[in-house]
Amino acid sequence: MGLPEHLEKHLGLLEGGWKSRRSPTRLFCARFPKKPVPEASTYVTMGLSDHVLSIPEHHELRQELVFAAYDRFAPAEVGPFLRSFAEFIEEKHRALLGGDVVGPSTPLVTGVLVNSVLAYFPTLFEDAFGTFDGTDPPTALTWVVPLHEGEANHAHAKGWRSLENLFESKAPDLLDLLRPSVL
Repeated sequence: MGLPEHLEKHLGLLEGGWKSRRSPTRLFCARFPKKPVPEASTYVTMGLSDHVLSIPEHHELRQELVFAAYDRFAPAEVGPFLRSFAEFIEEKHRALLGGDVVGPSTPLVTGVLVNSVLAYFPTLFEDAFGTFDGTDPPTALTWVVPLHEGEANHAHAKGWRSLENLFESKAPDLLDLLRPSVL
């Protein structure tokens, strides 16, 4: 089973996507509608895992990025955002580890305040989704969780586990790119 089959096994049929024009490889962002809930879509990169990315202490990892949002946020903006972010990871040649926070920067898509992301295990889905074993080393599927600037700054100052605790206590809707900050 290849990566597309792994994704479709867990997310259903792929429905469209966005190809990279900058990447020297076949980097692509695919959209899977009605996952993790009927009124949302999941976006997953494909092709980033063609690269073995570095992680601290001289280890290596293959990685694809996962993002989920309600469909009221234009797929034509969400997909290209994730593809562009994957191009950034590809250029840096460094994998995102669980707990890594990137940002603040510009809003992820037009009309929202979330402007940062947290790398996290894709807890929106069953555990078997999180790793694709058909590559060597295996490919980690990393959830790119949207954050407000204050949440990102909190994680930078107090650690991502402190932010995780706030998320657990306040239970924000992480599919809603217009959600209020937990701070």
